[in-house]
Amino acid sequence: MIKTYVAFDLETTGLNVENDNIIEIGALKVQDGKVEPISPMITGITGITNEMVKDARNTEYIICDFVSFCEDHVLVGHNIMFDYKFTKKYAHQYGETFEKKGIDTLK
Repeated sequence: MIKTYVAFDLETTGLNVENDNIIEIGALKVQDGKVEPISPMITGITGITNEMVKDARNTEYIICDFVSFCEDHVLVGHNIMFDYKFTKKYAHQYGETFEKKGIDTLK
């Protein structure tokens, strides 16, 4: 089981990669199985504090909601296999199926 990783999610102004923009990136660093507190440097960049995220929802609910949101649509992302592998692993862990076609903007 992986114990050190970064989990993240993007929010955008819409679904069109040509016309829409990223409006939020959420990330959580886990080091040796423990959630790392948000550093002062990251708080300075993002304005997000540990207090703001202390009541965040459990990963299981977020992943299940994300799988439902995706429906049967093609996924679009930059270096998408990285995100896809994490999402598929966690979806499977929580009893969800995550088999999607994707387009990688890195290529």
